[in-house]
Amino acid sequence: RICRRMTVDFYEKLMGDDFKKKMLHPVWKLIAGRKAEEEAGKTLDRYFQIHVPIDRPLPLDEDTLSPPAKPREALHLLRDAREEMLGELKDYRGLPERYDHAKQVMHSTVELMGLLELGFDLKPEEVGIGDGSKKAVREKHDRAQVAIKQLATKMLVFESAASTRLATALQLLQVPKVAHAIGGGEDMQIEIREIIRHARKISGIISGLPSFRIQYRKLAILFSRLGKRPSRRKVRTLIEQMMGIHKRMQTIHDELFDERYPFDHSDDSMTLQKFVLPVVPHPADLQGLVIMTEYMVERLFILQVRLFSRLTQAAERVESTFGLEPLPDVKEKSTVQ
Repeated sequence: RICRRMTVDFYEKLMGDDFKKKMLHPVWKLIAGRKAEEEAGKTLDRYFQIHVPIDRPLPLDEDTLSPPAKPREALHLLRDAREEMLGELKDYRGLPERYDHAKQVMHSTVELMGLLELGFDLKPEEVGIGDGSKKAVREKHDRAQVAIKQLATKMLVFESAASTRLATALQLLQVPKVAHAIGGGEDMQIEIREIIRHARKISGIISGLPSFRIQYRKLAILFSRLGKRPSRRKVRTLIEQMMGIHKRMQTIHDELFDERYPFDHSDDSMTLQKFVLPVVPHPADLQGLVIMTEYMVERLFILQVRLFSRLTQAAERVESTFGLEPLPDVKEKSTVQ
């Protein structure tokens, strides 16, 4: 009690009226929460045996919220999906890295094309592609897009099996007999239904991020090149991009309204909206748009990892109930980033 009183006095002097006693949490509780989160992250890696690109969220249908019509058939489907996923793992390795590289090339060429189309005079060495012409940039961009589509098709086999495995296990959790066989299974049913709803919402938002991030990158590169006397066309393009980003951010902000944050937090009133995108800057606030875009994307990815980590923990418990042992831990290099 003495230590707590001293801590309260310290923060009251430091923060004044902004300090609330409920902001203090026992150290043991914070450490336990951190360890639980680390264990959940390990389960996510272990369940899929590899890092699945975070901007390619595994789909979870609304049916995942309900028990399967035929549990025995669902169990067979779960076993088959698990075996198929493991069978495709070897071919899947290396694809995510190639996919990420192709996306990086696509993004950089989009930026360059935007500058060239607006009349910026770029030297060939600045462009770094062939002779630095629009044609050279366009050709590299087209090749990157083709590579992305081809890699996505190859990745789909493993990811579909992984998605089916996860979704089926979560459906089986909603079967009363299965939940009863798991310690605390009835409470887990309620928790996981909320996590699934949040995961579906966040996955939907993340699925729409590629075009949003391209728009953001165009805005950032254009602003960095404007100079002191930009043309009306460049200024108009800048304003249009700012308006587009603001509109999309407002949509995301509204989607997350009044959704409870499902994990422990120092703020008991935390919501998904406050966690991901607490405010939407004015459409004319360039600095605010840039800062909040980066903040929002980072928070969406953090939340996505936490949600799917918890889902895989539950799915692993279900599989163990049916005699399917957890897969081996993966090496550190495969940890989700």
